[in-house]
Amino acid sequence: MLLVHQQFRPGKARARQSLEAQMARDFDRYDVQLPWIETEALTGAPGALFIDPFDSYDDLDRAGATFASAYARHPELAHLQQEIDDLISDSKTLIAVRRDDLGYRSDTIDLSKARYFRVDVLHVYPGHEADFTQAAKIAAGADQRVNAPLPWVVYEVDAGSTRPLYLAFTTMHALKEADEILNAQKRIQQTDSATSGLLRDIARDTYSSTETNFYAVNPAMSHVSQQFAAGDPQFWIVKSAPPAKPAGEKK
Repeated sequence: MLLVHQQFRPGKARARQSLEAQMARDFDRYDVQLPWIETEALTGAPGALFIDPFDSYDDLDRAGATFASAYARHPELAHLQQEIDDLISDSKTLIAVRRDDLGYRSDTIDLSKARYFRVDVLHVYPGHEADFTQAAKIAAGADQRVNAPLPWVVYEVDAGSTRPLYLAFTTMHALKEADEILNAQKRIQQTDSATSGLLRDIARDTYSSTETNFYAVNPAMSHVSQQFAAGDPQFWIVKSAPPAKPAGEKK
């Protein structure tokens, strides 16, 4: 998948949200078959994380051609994109490949039901990729033994990072479900101290840095297929207006 994290010029959050919502509506109106899910950062650096699913690099290449064709046929889309770009202060793009050999009950994830994402960003020392794989499998086994309720999936970054980088996504229907993650971790620590210790030892030698952040899905600024939206049409199809401007925010 393609991941784009963007930060915006101070005081331009409301303007950016309005433009992104308009872009999503215009892609619907012109039936441009390119999906993305837009999420808003709840922790960490303020900004937006765009999640664009693709099956292959060939699929990504064809998506780029579709974008170019849509902008050529509808110049107002290109103009709208330029307005959005003018509000961006920083942007980082990654291409990540799903690791089907890792994760916990990842085949049960239904993205159409996701309202929040927990994203664990794991920078690994070069040469320690096998250690990360071992740790991820141990963590999945521990979650299985305590019957942790929330599934997670692992992506390995293939392009966009100068060092080995892995992303673990946990989907949540409500932010309060993050409590269940903490409770599962406590049960593992209380019932399987050996596993907890092993994971700490691997982490110490394997990770150069880790960071966890939460993101909220915004349907008004997302563009998904009708088949995807059918998973929860009230959320995806009835698009809400952008949130009200916070008090004191500049135009």
